[in-house]
Amino acid sequence: MLPDHRAQVIHRADGTFLVVGGNQTSKYTDEVKIPELYDPVKDTWTEMAEQTNPRPYHSTAILLPEGVRAPVTFGAVVVALAITGSVSARFGGAHRGRAVARVVVGGAVAMVVTYAIGHLVGAAV
Repeated sequence: MLPDHRAQVIHRADGTFLVVGGNQTSKYTDEVKIPELYDPVKDTWTEMAEQTNPRPYHSTAILLPEGVRAPVTFGAVVVALAITGSVSARFGGAHRGRAVARVVVGGAVAMVVTYAIGHLVGAAV
């Protein structure tokens, strides 16, 4: 059952559209728990597995191409870590440069180690 309000529509790389969440009415009731996949070439809708928890609101998803997904994510997280280090230094009265370096280096090392372990055991990244 397609939602009338607040659904998230994701245009996938294969040309299909995934419709997730939303409501049947303008209120946060009547949640749609069954995502649907639309194939515009075949003009067909396919019901997917029911969601455990409803998503009666908008959210954002950016699906990047395979080759840039990890580097872009790494860069975005490093920027977020730098901001976190700077804000925490300001609140704590610490030296801003050292705080930023500590948080960014620690976070970057953790991401690289996690990526390497996932790569070694064959986890999809």
